[in-house]
Amino acid sequence: MGINPVTGESVIAGFDNERARGTITGLAKDGRQTYQKSTDGNFDRVQVTSNGIFLAESLSGRVCMLSPAGELLFDRHATEESSATNFEEVLFVSNGDILFKGIKNRLVKMSHGLYVSDVKINKPVDGYITALFSVTLTGFPTSEQGTPMPVHVDFFTKDGTANQRENYGPVKGSLSFIPSSDGAGRYMIKQDIEVPIKTNNLLEGRKMFEVNLANVDQSYIVKPIGVGTIEDQEVLVKLVNTQNGLEGERDIVYELGIFKTNGQKLINATGSDIIVEGNYGRGTADKLDFDMGVAPRLVIGKGASGGKFNVNTLTDARYELPKTVVVDFNKILAINDASVGFEGSILSCRGLIIDQPAAVAITSLGDHGRMNNIVSGFFKLSLLRASDGQPLTNATGGDIGIACSILAQTTAEEGKDFVLTNMHNLRVLGDGERSAVNLDGIVLFNRDSSGAKKIVIGIDSITKPDNAPDIIVSPKAASAEFSIVE
Repeated sequence: MGINPVTGESVIAGFDNERARGTITGLAKDGRQTYQKSTDGNFDRVQVTSNGIFLAESLSGRVCMLSPAGELLFDRHATEESSATNFEEVLFVSNGDILFKGIKNRLVKMSHGLYVSDVKINKPVDGYITALFSVTLTGFPTSEQGTPMPVHVDFFTKDGTANQRENYGPVKGSLSFIPSSDGAGRYMIKQDIEVPIKTNNLLEGRKMFEVNLANVDQSYIVKPIGVGTIEDQEVLVKLVNTQNGLEGERDIVYELGIFKTNGQKLINATGSDIIVEGNYGRGTADKLDFDMGVAPRLVIGKGASGGKFNVNTLTDARYELPKTVVVDFNKILAINDASVGFEGSILSCRGLIIDQPAAVAITSLGDHGRMNNIVSGFFKLSLLRASDGQPLTNATGGDIGIACSILAQTTAEEGKDFVLTNMHNLRVLGDGERSAVNLDGIVLFNRDSSGAKKIVIGIDSITKPDNAPDIIVSPKAASAEFSIVE
């Protein structure tokens, strides 16, 4: 156990021989626990100062230095052959040196040294953020008269996987450690090196650079390199755009992109593809509408800001309302040190398949004799695909209304030569089973008329269910005729 005589804070080091694990517990002046750390060291000497904590293991010569908050600053041994060295006693000298007394009066001194810390920091979303590297001097050298002497050291940054252009601002300079008159300052002095960390529009993953110490005067460098680890910002995969599909002619296209949390678009600079996978959710489209055999998967390639997934639309014999295809993206494959995710557990995207335009065509069902005085089908009005004339079944759930009229080319007289029985209610029902409707009528026997008579019918207009695809009158079959023959 060690206690800071100035602040009253204390540190207790314990060790469980059965589990070969130890604990380091920090206590405030009032006995309240401030932290507890696990360790594999069996430390039997503790030295607590206002600026740091030293833990020593007599048997092996191991020394650890912790910050006042219990964070590890360095971990080393007094000699290179530490595993084979047995020490009997550890002494903390007032000037900052640590003495290890071994068998046969062997004495090892760990003198004053400089240490530069490692730093882990998150890349800022906007602007700059400062990374603080702590340079620690454990004690001052003394002159022959015993007077503490100043220590000077140079520092500079060096590129690693991070570079000055994209990731951080380079710094260089020197630090001077001037002896203080109080006891705490003579044990350890810290100074910070500030390195600005830049934002950018790149998804890079983890990047590292170095702060190096060099050209020390009146001391030596124990840890010359501090590693700065820049953890990439949180990245979100979002829906950029959905292009609706057209039956059999144009795919549904889902476009996803990578963004900062503030909405700024990013570029994939990880050096690897980012793969986004998912499955089909609950939409209204079925296997006749699109190719369900292709699993949702898109790639955001190197240097790209987004990727696309196409749903291949199919052609069927149904005239339908727009149908939805839902894709639930739920998995992201990226390099381990890139934090890429969705805003929720999944990214659900909805696209539409719109049917091709349809057409209504009228055709004659043949001539009729003057004696055919029963209700018969005069004309057939068919629902066709406009592009190729293939018959379609009305599966919209709503009826298609067709308005027709008798054209001027008609030579037969309505009411005397014929009667149309259902022209007022021509509908292709939307039950999914109908593709046509007959225009029915009766041929009347007209004693005052003889010879062949012609009936010509034209399509005037079409009404369709709400939100249904367009329906046009077939340009090639907008009218039809038949004759009443003797």
